[in-house]
Amino acid sequence: MRISNKLLPGLALLLTACALLLGAAPAIAGHPNYWNENEGFSVSNFTAEATNADGSLDTQAGSHPYKGNTSFEFSGADVKRIEVDLPPGFLGNPQSTPTCPLSQLTNPADICPPDTQVGTVFTNIESGDGIDKVYNLTPEPGEPAEFGFTLKGFAIPVILYGSVRTDGDYGLTVTTPGIAQGGGLQRVSFTFWGVPADPSHDAQRTTCVPVAGGFDTCTAGASGGDRLVPFLTNPVDCLAPPLTVTLRAESWQYPGQVVTKTAAVPSVTGCGKLIFEPSIAVTPDTTQVDTPTGLSIKIKVPQTNEPEKLATPELRDTTLTLPAGLAISPSAADGLVGCSDAQFDIHANALGECPEASQIATVQIDTPLLASPLPGQLYLGAPLCSPCSSADAAAGRVFRVFLQAQIEGALIKLEGTVSADPVSGQLTARFENTPQLPFSELTIHVKGGSRAAFVNPPTCATQTTTSDLVAWSGGPGGDTPDANPFSQFSTTWDGAGGACPAGGEPFQPSFTAGTVAPLANAYSPFTLTFERPNGDLPLSGFKLELPPGLLGNLSSVPLCPEPQASQGTCSSASRIGTTTVGAGSGSHPFFLTGGVYLTGPYKGAPFGISVAVPVLAGPYNLGTVVVRSTITVDQHDAHVTATVDPLPQIVSGVPTRLRIVNVSLDRPGFMFNPTNCTPHTVRATVDGSSGEGVQVSSPFNIAGCKGLPFSPKFTARTVGKPSKASGVGLDVKIIEGVEGEANVQSIKVDLPKQLPSRLTTLQKACTAAVFEANPANCPAASIVGIAKATTPILPVPVIGPAYFVSHGGEAFPSLILVLQGDGVRVDLIGATFISHAGITSSTFKTVPDVPVPSFELYLPAGKFSALAANGNLCKSKLAMPIDIHAQNGAELKQTIKIAPGGCSTSKKAKRASKKHKAKQASNSNRRAH
Repeated sequence: MRISNKLLPGLALLLTACALLLGAAPAIAGHPNYWNENEGFSVSNFTAEATNADGSLDTQAGSHPYKGNTSFEFSGADVKRIEVDLPPGFLGNPQSTPTCPLSQLTNPADICPPDTQVGTVFTNIESGDGIDKVYNLTPEPGEPAEFGFTLKGFAIPVILYGSVRTDGDYGLTVTTPGIAQGGGLQRVSFTFWGVPADPSHDAQRTTCVPVAGGFDTCTAGASGGDRLVPFLTNPVDCLAPPLTVTLRAESWQYPGQVVTKTAAVPSVTGCGKLIFEPSIAVTPDTTQVDTPTGLSIKIKVPQTNEPEKLATPELRDTTLTLPAGLAISPSAADGLVGCSDAQFDIHANALGECPEASQIATVQIDTPLLASPLPGQLYLGAPLCSPCSSADAAAGRVFRVFLQAQIEGALIKLEGTVSADPVSGQLTARFENTPQLPFSELTIHVKGGSRAAFVNPPTCATQTTTSDLVAWSGGPGGDTPDANPFSQFSTTWDGAGGACPAGGEPFQPSFTAGTVAPLANAYSPFTLTFERPNGDLPLSGFKLELPPGLLGNLSSVPLCPEPQASQGTCSSASRIGTTTVGAGSGSHPFFLTGGVYLTGPYKGAPFGISVAVPVLAGPYNLGTVVVRSTITVDQHDAHVTATVDPLPQIVSGVPTRLRIVNVSLDRPGFMFNPTNCTPHTVRATVDGSSGEGVQVSSPFNIAGCKGLPFSPKFTARTVGKPSKASGVGLDVKIIEGVEGEANVQSIKVDLPKQLPSRLTTLQKACTAAVFEANPANCPAASIVGIAKATTPILPVPVIGPAYFVSHGGEAFPSLILVLQGDGVRVDLIGATFISHAGITSSTFKTVPDVPVPSFELYLPAGKFSALAANGNLCKSKLAMPIDIHAQNGAELKQTIKIAPGGCSTSKKAKRASKKHKAKQASNSNRRAH
């Protein structure tokens, strides 16, 4: 806190008037230098006191002394410069009497009116003693108050001013530079009246008549009237350390040598008798819920101006706790800047030079010491941290304010803090050690509009502001209890008394999603946007389900590892997109942008997403907010689901009140469209801040599917020599015909009669319950093969066993291929049917819309082989009809030949075989002999 003003506190004025007198006193013509240079320069008999009418010391806190007296003497040299430091809390009210124009003070024919007199001054100079009247003068432009008198025998006015120290105690300091040399002034004694209009002072309201060659002749004057308003007021801090007044003087004859003198001032007592009953009023510009609002804050401290009553103690510490939910509005950050400590310069005797964009409020201070209120400004102070944390917000290091007010030379500068609860965002504002100067009302009006600093609570309710107001006569160990006034207002749905909807805030978010280029099988950025209307619950999370076939090319992106993913420090190599969030209520949310990064496994999912948003809002750096998400792939149709962790509702004490969340996955060559143009939807579950989940969807349509080619290559062969014990093996391959063709949707194959299903193996199928719980628990006999597929969307092939799985109600077990790779699992389910003719058909009705350049299914021979063999396969024509449907509706029907394995196809091979058999027989005969 810093106060730089020229408010002349009463007793302070009493103590400084003499010093100011010296500063204005001219050299007296005709008189030689009074001082003997050989005696040195000194100050003596320096005293100051406030007394009652009976002459006893007045030490009652907050009382209005009958009069104040101060005196001191000089010797040894002519005074050149004087400074006087006075203790804080001694007050004088220049509004206690009418004022006299300076022109009347210097005009013997038009002297100041008696009711403007506030005291007397006695001076002793070389030519003799004199007593003059001290008047309350009409202030000059730029000055809040002035007092003065005319030195006895000279028509030269002495004007009294004051200022306040800025080094910590904010008491009055008087400086009188450039005192004229040769005045011969020896002793000065001032008397100021506690209540100038008191009739007991009438005898001293003198009328002086100039007398040639000497001092005026003065007689008692008229009464001061009936305006019994106190001029002097004692301090109210009974716990203050012993008070002193310090005088520093420099002479003409000894330049650079400063003489210091200290006078003790009695400490005040009786603080328990003071009455401290302030009130507060906190009123928003609008009472509409969840709406940015201006805010009027008034603190009233009733003042008394009756001489027989003790003054109201000044306010020292102010703590205001705003209603829960009345929070800082993120919308205010747009265009806002902070005022630095250097720009405000709290210790400078000048207005701060804060940027215009840092002003958030206007200020008005009404004080009994000034005829007009002090207008001022409230600026947003630059934070003391970067980046700032929740702990910083709670400690008041993030949100600071600078208050200044000035009028006619009176300048007040204060620094305050606003702490924000890191959990609820509730705000508490504090101003501490405010000056010991009285005010009747302090009004702060925070700007309103769409970018207002505050936003109303989101619910209809009575909102209460509480306070803790500490007087200078109170605090720890003080006698005056803290005051705890409160203020209330009610928020309504429409600001005009409308009731909130039953059940609280509504939650009706909107949702849009789609690819920028909706062309089949084309790479294209994918965007989605969630938005909630003003007044609805804030967004707090969502779960997103993409339609089948809308996928990302995961193999093209290096995954962000831990701990970078959780710290928000992923490299650009892992970036797959951008997010933009709009925070704050009202028509002007504040937008922030961040990166979207692909990560490794997260919360059991094979992949994750790390969204890192640097919170740079106006002058604030609140660090980086990181939101994680799981990425799962459906094991049946391979559609992708992203489940987002709860979105932050409070960031460093600021409720985010999220309005808009936009995500754009715009990495080139990452997201690509399906090859199926059937209308789909992007589905989502959106959560509100109270946990409500709302199902939303957005249509998803693409075009151009019919133009996609479809020409896969299908091959098959038996493996091994058939036997009754081991059956026979079968190896089937499908290879993509051309790059970029439509993906397979379904496949049906009819095995030839020579390759029937092996019933003993079918009977060993895994039950559906065991398989669904964990395929690894299925019996080994149910595993009949292995499948392998390659896809560009994963960096590794997906490989896994083929199971026979029995489902209740099905005549034959299904053939399920469990493909796994890089944490992804996809089950391909083939329905098995065996005709009366013994022909086995397998139909995979749902194949994921995923590009698969190559696929292989190997059913080996063995104890639990899937297939048996009828007849000599080498001499049979093995034909297998296939029916393949593409995702774009294309169909491929053909009958392919199954190449028999283990058969000799040439005479040379047959001769070699016979020769080999003969050799084996010969070897056998030798062993027999």
